Amino acid sequence: LVWKDPDIVLVHDAVRPLINESIIQQVAVAAKKYGAAGIVNPLTSNIISVNSDSFPSEFLDRNLYHASEMPQGFRFDFLKKSYEMCTNEDIEHGTECLHLVQKYTNINAFLIEGPPLWKVTFRKDYFAAEGCLKEKYLKVGLVNIPNSSLVSALKYHLEECHIKICILNTTEEQCSQLTSVVLGQTIVDLDGILNTIEELTEMWTGEPRRIVQGGLIIFLIYVSKKIIFSKTLNQLQKYTRGLTEKFQGNISPIFILTKV
Repeated sequence: LVWKDPDIVLVHDAVRPLINESIIQQVAVAAKKYGAAGIVNPLTSNIISVNSDSFPSEFLDRNLYHASEMPQGFRFDFLKKSYEMCTNEDIEHGTECLHLVQKYTNINAFLIEGPPLWKVTFRKDYFAAEGCLKEKYLKVGLVNIPNSSLVSALKYHLEECHIKICILNTTEEQCSQLTSVVLGQTIVDLDGILNTIEELTEMWTGEPRRIVQGGLIIFLIYVSKKIIFSKTLNQLQKYTRGLTEKFQGNISPIFILTKV
Protein backbone atom coordinates (compact mmCIF):
# COMPACT_ATOMS: atom_id res chain seq x y z
CA LEU A 1 0.00 0.00 0.00
CA VAL A 2 1.19 3.49 -0.85
CA TRP A 3 -0.78 5.03 2.03
CA LYS A 4 -0.35 3.59 5.51
CA ASP A 5 -3.63 2.48 7.15
CA PRO A 6 -6.03 4.16 4.67
CA ASP A 7 -9.75 4.40 5.41
CA ILE A 8 -10.85 2.92 2.07
CA VAL A 9 -9.09 0.52 -0.30
CA LEU A 10 -10.11 0.09 -3.93
CA VAL A 11 -9.28 -3.18 -5.71
CA HIS A 12 -9.05 -3.17 -9.51
CA ASP A 13 -7.46 -5.30 -12.20
CA ALA A 14 -5.45 -4.19 -15.21
CA VAL A 15 -7.49 -6.33 -17.62
CA ARG A 16 -10.33 -3.79 -17.34
CA PRO A 17 -8.55 -0.64 -18.52
CA LEU A 18 -11.63 1.33 -19.62
CA ILE A 19 -12.68 2.57 -16.22
CA ASN A 20 -13.95 6.09 -15.65
CA GLU A 21 -13.65 8.47 -12.72
CA SER A 22 -17.38 8.42 -11.95
CA ILE A 23 -17.40 4.66 -11.26
CA ILE A 24 -14.35 4.95 -9.00
CA GLN A 25 -16.04 7.71 -6.99
CA GLN A 26 -19.30 5.76 -6.65
CA VAL A 27 -17.50 2.66 -5.37
CA ALA A 28 -15.38 4.66 -2.92
CA VAL A 29 -18.41 6.50 -1.49
CA ALA A 30 -20.46 3.30 -1.17
CA ALA A 31 -17.55 1.43 0.46
CA LYS A 32 -17.22 4.17 3.07
CA LYS A 33 -20.95 4.06 3.81
CA TYR A 34 -21.56 0.28 3.75
CA GLY A 35 -18.11 -1.17 4.44
CA ALA A 36 -17.84 -2.87 1.05
CA ALA A 37 -19.05 -2.16 -2.49
CA GLY A 38 -18.67 -3.55 -5.96
CA ILE A 39 -19.73 -3.19 -9.59
CA VAL A 40 -22.14 -5.71 -11.17
CA ASN A 41 -23.69 -6.16 -14.59
CA PRO A 42 -26.71 -8.18 -15.76
CA LEU A 43 -25.82 -11.49 -17.39
CA THR A 44 -26.19 -11.61 -21.16
CA SER A 45 -25.82 -15.39 -21.59
CA ASN A 46 -27.84 -18.28 -20.22
CA ILE A 47 -26.33 -20.12 -17.24
CA ILE A 48 -26.26 -23.92 -17.19
CA SER A 49 -24.93 -26.21 -14.47
CA VAL A 50 -23.13 -29.19 -16.04
CA ASN A 51 -22.76 -32.57 -14.32
CA SER A 52 -19.69 -34.84 -14.35
CA ASP A 53 -20.99 -36.66 -17.46
CA SER A 54 -21.12 -33.41 -19.44
CA PHE A 55 -24.92 -33.19 -19.39
CA PRO A 56 -26.90 -30.21 -18.09
CA SER A 57 -28.07 -30.70 -14.52
CA GLU A 58 -29.75 -27.35 -13.96
CA PHE A 59 -30.84 -24.34 -15.99
CA LEU A 60 -30.56 -21.14 -13.97
CA ASP A 61 -32.68 -18.03 -14.44
CA ARG A 62 -30.12 -15.45 -15.55
CA ASN A 63 -32.42 -12.62 -14.42
CA LEU A 64 -31.66 -13.62 -10.82
CA TYR A 65 -27.88 -13.34 -11.24
CA HIS A 66 -25.30 -10.69 -12.09
CA ALA A 67 -21.68 -10.72 -13.23
CA SER A 68 -19.28 -9.34 -10.63
CA GLU A 69 -16.97 -6.67 -12.05
CA MET A 70 -14.21 -4.36 -10.86
CA PRO A 71 -13.43 -2.05 -9.17
CA GLN A 72 -14.42 -3.10 -5.65
CA GLY A 73 -14.04 -1.00 -2.54
CA PHE A 74 -13.64 -1.87 1.14
CA ARG A 75 -13.03 -0.31 4.48
CA PHE A 76 -9.38 -1.11 5.06
CA ASP A 77 -9.91 -2.80 8.42
CA PHE A 78 -12.53 -5.18 6.97
CA LEU A 79 -10.37 -6.23 4.05
CA LYS A 80 -7.27 -6.58 6.24
CA LYS A 81 -9.16 -8.76 8.76
CA SER A 82 -10.52 -10.97 5.95
CA TYR A 83 -7.07 -11.69 4.53
CA GLU A 84 -5.64 -12.33 7.99
CA MET A 85 -8.36 -14.88 8.72
CA CYS A 86 -8.66 -16.57 5.31
CA THR A 87 -7.29 -20.05 4.57
CA ASN A 88 -4.96 -21.31 1.84
CA GLU A 89 -8.06 -22.73 0.16
CA ASP A 90 -9.51 -19.22 0.00
CA ILE A 91 -6.32 -17.83 -1.51
CA GLU A 92 -5.95 -20.58 -4.12
CA HIS A 93 -9.58 -20.91 -5.19
CA GLY A 94 -11.40 -17.80 -4.02
CA THR A 95 -11.11 -14.96 -6.52
CA GLU A 96 -13.95 -12.83 -5.17
CA CYS A 97 -12.93 -10.25 -2.55
CA LEU A 98 -16.58 -9.38 -1.86
CA HIS A 99 -17.25 -12.97 -0.84
CA LEU A 100 -14.11 -13.09 1.30
CA VAL A 101 -15.14 -9.98 3.24
CA GLN A 102 -18.68 -11.28 3.67
CA LYS A 103 -17.39 -14.64 4.90
CA TYR A 104 -15.02 -13.32 7.57
CA THR A 105 -16.60 -9.99 8.61
CA ASN A 106 -20.28 -10.62 7.83
CA ILE A 107 -20.36 -7.40 5.79
CA ASN A 108 -22.69 -7.46 2.78
CA ALA A 109 -21.37 -5.33 -0.05
CA PHE A 110 -23.50 -2.67 -1.67
CA LEU A 111 -23.73 -3.51 -5.38
CA ILE A 112 -23.73 -0.83 -8.07
CA GLU A 113 -24.93 -1.62 -11.57
CA GLY A 114 -22.28 -0.10 -13.79
CA PRO A 115 -21.41 0.17 -17.46
CA PRO A 116 -19.95 -2.91 -19.23
CA LEU A 117 -16.30 -3.10 -18.16
CA TRP A 118 -15.20 -5.94 -20.40
CA LYS A 119 -11.97 -7.77 -19.74
CA VAL A 120 -8.95 -7.95 -21.99
CA THR A 121 -8.70 -11.74 -21.89
CA PHE A 122 -8.09 -12.89 -25.45
CA ARG A 123 -5.95 -11.50 -28.25
CA LYS A 124 -8.97 -9.97 -30.01
CA ASP A 125 -9.81 -8.10 -26.79
CA TYR A 126 -6.42 -6.40 -26.87
CA PHE A 127 -7.09 -4.87 -30.28
CA ALA A 128 -10.59 -3.82 -29.26
CA ALA A 129 -9.22 -2.13 -26.11
CA GLU A 130 -6.48 -0.42 -28.11
CA GLY A 131 -9.07 0.98 -30.51
CA CYS A 132 -11.28 2.25 -27.68
CA LEU A 133 -8.35 3.92 -25.93
CA LYS A 134 -7.17 5.57 -29.12
CA GLU A 135 -10.66 6.91 -29.79
CA LYS A 136 -10.92 8.19 -26.23
CA TYR A 137 -7.58 10.02 -26.36
CA LEU A 138 -7.56 11.20 -29.99
CA LYS A 139 -6.70 14.89 -30.10
CA VAL A 140 -5.78 16.77 -33.26
CA GLY A 141 -3.90 20.05 -33.41
CA LEU A 142 -4.55 22.47 -36.29
CA VAL A 143 -1.35 24.50 -36.60
CA ASN A 144 -0.86 27.68 -38.64
CA ILE A 145 -3.68 27.13 -41.13
CA PRO A 146 -4.51 30.54 -42.68
CA ASN A 147 -7.74 29.44 -44.37
CA SER A 148 -10.45 30.00 -41.74
CA SER A 149 -13.14 28.18 -43.73
CA LEU A 150 -10.88 25.10 -43.95
CA VAL A 151 -10.25 25.25 -40.20
CA SER A 152 -14.00 25.41 -39.57
CA ALA A 153 -14.64 22.46 -41.90
CA LEU A 154 -11.90 20.33 -40.33
CA LYS A 155 -13.09 21.20 -36.85
CA TYR A 156 -16.69 20.30 -37.70
CA HIS A 157 -15.92 16.93 -39.31
CA LEU A 158 -13.39 15.83 -36.68
CA GLU A 159 -15.68 16.72 -33.79
CA GLU A 160 -18.47 14.78 -35.52
CA CYS A 161 -16.17 11.76 -35.13
CA HIS A 162 -15.70 12.56 -31.40
CA ILE A 163 -12.11 13.75 -31.95
CA LYS A 164 -10.94 16.63 -29.79
CA ILE A 165 -9.55 19.68 -31.57
CA CYS A 166 -7.17 22.43 -30.54
CA ILE A 167 -6.04 25.34 -32.73
CA LEU A 168 -2.39 26.31 -32.30
CA ASN A 169 0.03 28.84 -33.75
CA THR A 170 3.15 26.66 -33.48
CA THR A 171 4.03 23.01 -32.83
CA GLU A 172 5.60 24.07 -29.53
CA GLU A 173 2.17 24.57 -27.94
CA GLN A 174 0.66 21.54 -26.12
CA CYS A 175 1.79 19.11 -28.84
CA SER A 176 2.91 16.41 -26.38
CA GLN A 177 -0.78 15.63 -25.72
CA LEU A 178 -1.80 15.47 -29.39
CA THR A 179 -2.23 12.30 -31.42
CA SER A 180 -2.19 14.07 -34.79
CA VAL A 181 -1.15 17.44 -36.19
CA VAL A 182 -2.29 19.28 -39.31
CA LEU A 183 0.32 21.90 -40.24
CA GLY A 184 -0.22 24.68 -42.75
CA GLN A 185 2.86 25.40 -44.91
CA THR A 186 3.33 28.09 -47.53
CA ILE A 187 6.69 26.83 -48.84
CA VAL A 188 8.19 23.38 -49.44
CA ASP A 189 11.08 23.41 -46.97
CA LEU A 190 12.35 19.83 -46.75
CA ASP A 191 14.84 20.60 -43.97
CA GLY A 192 12.16 22.39 -41.98
CA ILE A 193 9.73 19.49 -42.48
CA LEU A 194 12.34 17.00 -41.28
CA ASN A 195 13.11 19.09 -38.19
CA THR A 196 9.40 19.34 -37.33
CA ILE A 197 8.92 15.58 -37.67
CA GLU A 198 12.00 14.84 -35.56
CA GLU A 199 10.82 17.21 -32.82
CA LEU A 200 7.35 15.65 -32.71
CA THR A 201 8.79 12.12 -32.85
CA GLU A 202 11.00 12.80 -29.85
CA MET A 203 8.09 14.41 -28.03
CA TRP A 204 5.56 11.66 -28.82
CA THR A 205 7.76 8.61 -28.28
CA GLY A 206 9.50 9.95 -25.17
CA GLU A 207 6.37 10.66 -23.12
CA PRO A 208 5.94 7.70 -20.69
CA ARG A 209 2.31 8.50 -19.83
CA ARG A 210 1.23 8.78 -23.45
CA ILE A 211 -1.59 6.33 -24.30
CA VAL A 212 -1.17 6.44 -28.10
CA GLN A 213 2.42 5.94 -29.19
CA GLY A 214 3.61 7.82 -32.27
CA GLY A 215 1.28 9.97 -34.32
CA LEU A 216 0.12 11.30 -37.66
CA ILE A 217 1.50 14.52 -39.15
CA ILE A 218 -0.35 16.07 -42.07
CA PHE A 219 1.46 18.84 -43.92
CA LEU A 220 -1.06 21.01 -45.75
CA ILE A 221 1.13 22.83 -48.27
CA TYR A 222 -0.16 25.82 -50.18
CA VAL A 223 1.44 25.89 -53.64
CA SER A 224 1.33 28.92 -55.89
CA LYS A 225 0.54 28.65 -59.60
CA LYS A 226 4.15 29.44 -60.44
CA ILE A 227 5.34 26.14 -58.94
CA ILE A 228 4.85 23.01 -61.02
CA PHE A 229 2.31 21.08 -58.98
CA SER A 230 3.13 17.53 -60.15
CA LYS A 231 6.88 18.05 -59.75
CA THR A 232 6.45 19.18 -56.14
CA LEU A 233 4.12 16.27 -55.39
CA ASN A 234 6.56 13.71 -56.82
CA GLN A 235 9.38 15.21 -54.75
CA LEU A 236 7.34 14.92 -51.56
CA GLN A 237 6.21 11.35 -52.32
CA LYS A 238 9.85 10.22 -52.62
CA TYR A 239 10.65 12.11 -49.45
CA THR A 240 7.76 10.42 -47.61
CA ARG A 241 9.08 6.91 -48.32
CA GLY A 242 12.42 7.80 -46.77
CA LEU A 243 10.76 9.35 -43.72
CA THR A 244 8.58 6.29 -43.13
CA GLU A 245 11.67 4.06 -43.06
CA LYS A 246 13.59 6.52 -40.88
CA PHE A 247 10.91 6.67 -38.17
CA GLN A 248 9.95 2.96 -38.39
CA GLY A 249 6.21 3.53 -38.33
CA ASN A 250 6.20 5.62 -35.12
CA ILE A 251 5.36 8.68 -37.18
CA SER A 252 3.27 8.74 -40.35
CA PRO A 253 3.84 11.92 -42.43
CA ILE A 254 1.22 12.82 -45.06
CA PHE A 255 1.56 15.66 -47.58
CA ILE A 256 -1.46 17.41 -49.09
CA LEU A 257 -0.88 20.06 -51.75
CA THR A 258 -3.42 22.73 -52.52
CA LYS A 259 -3.18 25.74 -54.80
CA VAL A 260 -3.25 29.17 -53.26
